[in-house]
Amino acid sequence: MEKIKTVERLKALVDGADGRSESARLADVIDDVENALKAGVKRQVVLDTLHQCYGFKMKMSGFEKALRKLRKKNEKSSTAITANHLKIAENTKQGSSERFITPQERKNFGKNALKVIDDEETYMEE
Repeated sequence: MEKIKTVERLKALVDGADGRSESARLADVIDDVENALKAGVKRQVVLDTLHQCYGFKMKMSGFEKALRKLRKKNEKSSTAITANHLKIAENTKQGSSERFITPQERKNFGKNALKVIDDEETYMEE
């Protein structure tokens, strides 16, 4: 019985009922919020929806501040990705052997490494 209560409480933490800030919970739905705002929905309507559906209690000033922070954070991460891609393109043009590995190359490397291991095991069995 205690285990069930513990599991329910942990699930509530994950869902944001306890322990997580409203800003952290807003980060979970930021894409949907941004889509609504881009579609022309007023900020107050979006905030009212968050109050009704997600139990938010933040005021408009807190909502706007959280939006600014999340946008800035997302901008930094997308800037870092763009910088990585520019560095790859720059090094490729210069013929440099030193460059960043793209996520696709990293994925392919893993697949190829597993293929080599399978081939070696097959070779040893024969």
